[in-house]
Amino acid sequence: MNQVVVVFITHNSAEYIGPAVASCVAQNLPTLVVDNASADGTVAAIPRENGVKIVQNDTNLGFSGAINVAFRTTFEPYVLLLNPDTELLSPVAPLLEAVVQNGHTAASGLLIGDDGKPQ
Repeated sequence: MNQVVVVFITHNSAEYIGPAVASCVAQNLPTLVVDNASADGTVAAIPRENGVKIVQNDTNLGFSGAINVAFRTTFEPYVLLLNPDTELLSPVAPLLEAVVQNGHTAASGLLIGDDGKPQ
């Protein structure tokens, strides 16, 4: 599944980003984290395992500025954009297949809250 890259945009997200990235690594997904000059140890909390790339911005470029950095950094045809407090609980392959087979440009998975119920 080298057609998709997971992108996280972070700013002071140390509390969440480790498990979020680990959930992607567990699925062997290439992962890119663009950090917006965090001061809370976010970059140190990012697992540096296979397929994880980190871009550290010197200043907080905001969400859209960081997204632009991400798209200049990666060239996979599909991007899975996740919030830093998101953990993948199921495989991404069916979501990607639905996008590719149906010619869609976007898709979303089911969001599950901490209580295990759909949001």
